Amino acid sequence: MLSNGVGRKAVTDLKFLHRLLLATSLTGLVLIPMQVLAQSQLETETAQASNTVLMIGDSLYRFDIASQALPGALLAFSRISGIDVVFDGSLPEGVSGMAVVGEMTAAAALDRLLSGSGLVWLAVNETAVTITPADTSVNQDGATITAPVTVISSQQNIGYNGTPDWVYDTPGSVSVVTREAVEKRPPRNTSDIFRDMSGVSSTTNNQLPGFVPNIRGLQDFGRVNVMVDGARQNYQQSGHGPTSYTYFDPQLLSEAVVEKGPTSGVGGAGVIGGVVSLKTINTEDILEDDDTYGGQATVTHGTNEYIFAGNAAVSARFSPKLDVTAAVAKKHLGSYDAGARDPLYSYSYSAAGNRTDERTDSQDNYVNFAQKQYSGLLKANVQATEYQSIHLGYVGYHNDFITGVGADDTAAHSIKNQTMTGEYNWSPDSDWINFQAKISYNRAENEQSRDPRYNADGSVNYDGFSNHFETDTIGVSLQNTSYFDFSPAFFDVTYGVEHFRDKTETQSVPYGLGDADTSWFEGATPAGERDVSSGFLEVDSSFADTVRLITGLRYDHYSLEGDTVAYRQDFGLIPTPPFFGLVNTAIPLTVDQSEGKLLPSATLSFEAFPAVKPYISYKKGYRPPQIIETMMHGFHVGTEVPFLPNPNLKGEKSTTKEIGVNVKLDDVIKPGDGFRMKAAYFNTRVEDYIAQAFVYLPGTFILPGVNSGYVNLIDPVEFQGSEFELAYDAGKYYIGAAYTFTLNDLTGNYDPFPLGQNATPGSSGSDALMGTNRALVALFTPPRHRVTVDLGARLLDRDLTVGMRATYVSEATGYGASLENEYNAQYNLYDLYASYEFNDNLTLRFNVDNLFDEGYIESMSAGGTPAPGRTATLSITGSF
Repeated sequence: MLSNGVGRKAVTDLKFLHRLLLATSLTGLVLIPMQVLAQSQLETETAQASNTVLMIGDSLYRFDIASQALPGALLAFSRISGIDVVFDGSLPEGVSGMAVVGEMTAAAALDRLLSGSGLVWLAVNETAVTITPADTSVNQDGATITAPVTVISSQQNIGYNGTPDWVYDTPGSVSVVTREAVEKRPPRNTSDIFRDMSGVSSTTNNQLPGFVPNIRGLQDFGRVNVMVDGARQNYQQSGHGPTSYTYFDPQLLSEAVVEKGPTSGVGGAGVIGGVVSLKTINTEDILEDDDTYGGQATVTHGTNEYIFAGNAAVSARFSPKLDVTAAVAKKHLGSYDAGARDPLYSYSYSAAGNRTDERTDSQDNYVNFAQKQYSGLLKANVQATEYQSIHLGYVGYHNDFITGVGADDTAAHSIKNQTMTGEYNWSPDSDWINFQAKISYNRAENEQSRDPRYNADGSVNYDGFSNHFETDTIGVSLQNTSYFDFSPAFFDVTYGVEHFRDKTETQSVPYGLGDADTSWFEGATPAGERDVSSGFLEVDSSFADTVRLITGLRYDHYSLEGDTVAYRQDFGLIPTPPFFGLVNTAIPLTVDQSEGKLLPSATLSFEAFPAVKPYISYKKGYRPPQIIETMMHGFHVGTEVPFLPNPNLKGEKSTTKEIGVNVKLDDVIKPGDGFRMKAAYFNTRVEDYIAQAFVYLPGTFILPGVNSGYVNLIDPVEFQGSEFELAYDAGKYYIGAAYTFTLNDLTGNYDPFPLGQNATPGSSGSDALMGTNRALVALFTPPRHRVTVDLGARLLDRDLTVGMRATYVSEATGYGASLENEYNAQYNLYDLYASYEFNDNLTLRFNVDNLFDEGYIESMSAGGTPAPGRTATLSITGSF
């Protein structure tokens, strides 16, 4: 028979073959001469095409198999699916398997892998297949070749919001955003794609198009590692709010994978909160198995200043050894209207307990929500030799926008973010070698034009500036995985090294119109270099298919170098009467820090009941200080309030404990339906947590409460909570839900003399706060409760999908003097969405966000900016 160019035959009751497989399967992939099969007495029966697929099951697996020599490709298939593969030792030389990437059944993966090879696969039983030439007939004893079958590889993922099944086989907290989920709800900003994910928030300022992921209360300064195609995005810029914005266009997204907590593999160096991996589109997202070229394009227009968003991608497969993909995207947004219904944004309490509400009228000056964004990518995938492949990529991003309140207090920004990656894979036909090397480079820069600030009489208060902020990050990693089969025990051993370097640069040029100090910007975001190196080992052990133990060990080491300035406060001559007073004396400092930590981890899971797998984990993490935290100096913009460096900062040490369960059930209520659930309780304790706080300058006189620097908290801080993601899909209808409960304890005290105490503090009221959590600068924390429910129906033979989404977010507050007794109000949101698939090449989508035009500030708002009101969008996607 034929199925997408690949034939299938069903053969049953192969007792001899069963015994031979048991005797020879050391790796799950065995070589058996076809002459032996020909001598076997085979008993067969006629099988329908649908039963052929069912023989090896309809479970979905996550494949990532590069185009390579056929034996290596089949070996990779066997390891992922657990299905034994029997093939003739005289396979045609020089034949390569097609690349197989994505979530699909084992049958669909084999169809894709063997496409164009002249070979077919035969289902032996539910755990074994054999490979033969397409022209071979095995009609012995009446075996019947089955009728033609069409296999659909892009099957519906029934997990929450389309989450693929491999997530529910992972003993740990992992969440996924698919491209389909992004298309279902066109995001205004990148942070929108994480809105429905449990345990993950994003600190937002709706005037800024970047995003700052917060995982379980941890964010900023590398606590969460964000990567684009494996390249770290470490841009940093000081301001009122987060410092570590990532600029990325979700129109280029293929998949986002969020790992919560420390990890022991590539990308885990210097991480205590988790890893956000953004994978951009590639050839497998555009082309079907047998296509040589193709493309996709989407255009979106909406109300409420959602002016335009569009993207187009094309791919060409020049040969089995070379394919190329290119994509471009554009987005144009205007200054939207905030919601008008019940517009309670935030409220605060005075010391006397009096409440003050902040509503719409207090937000009228926030008008700068517009942005013009351009992005694109170019990728090439090369099968260099039988066992070696090379992948090259470039992703570019450019966005122009304005921040500030009112017309005379603004700054224009032009953000550019460029990422280049190279990857080399070597996977010979060996259990010992599955080698991967990666190199990456990222440059993120902001050209900022900051307007002068004026007094009420029209005179210049202080000057305007042309500022340039830049962060360059170079990364490299080497890793190898070796497989060991000691049936019924199996061991996957992964080991390697990674290294990255951050280099920051800031240049500030005043306009020459008034008072100016370049240290307002060059000091707040200082120049410096930081190197982080790591070696790691992870052993993934499974026993009798019921118990799985993952143990890891990594060593992280960092060094940080640069020049900074501290200030000493003394009495001295001043240029105005009384000509004698307090002066700040600059003291140059050279920073040269380094430290290393050994970090173990362990995860144990087991199959308590069929399809129910609880797990427990214990992980250590380490986050070294960053450049801003260590070397920030100069003065606050427009003032003589100094920033204080802290070359004595220690790195953060974390301990994360987690207990959870994965549930994956099929045929629950009726045949073909499915239930998926991922639930976890976590507790993360961080020692030497770094926070910005009010500090004292060393000197002969102390002016309390007006200086700022980064400090280690003396007391450990703690983050704990529970997460649930669940989904039920019956085909014609579905329902999913996510819930996050989070508690944060950031009440640690600190030493207010980071550079030493040379004088006794005064007796003013603010002195009582120094060294306590009341003198910390704003720390953003997620809301205690967040719930999302998503339900829908598939009609008209599944061509039409209609659904709704409801979200509840409880009130949220932060820690520190600037947030003390201030709360962002709770809110409820309702959204509608629909899509109609005219055919395989044309889909229309309609979406309404904030259906009831709720007025609110997002729970993790950094700038107090109101969220968009009701917004409807219409999208059309076509492909060829």
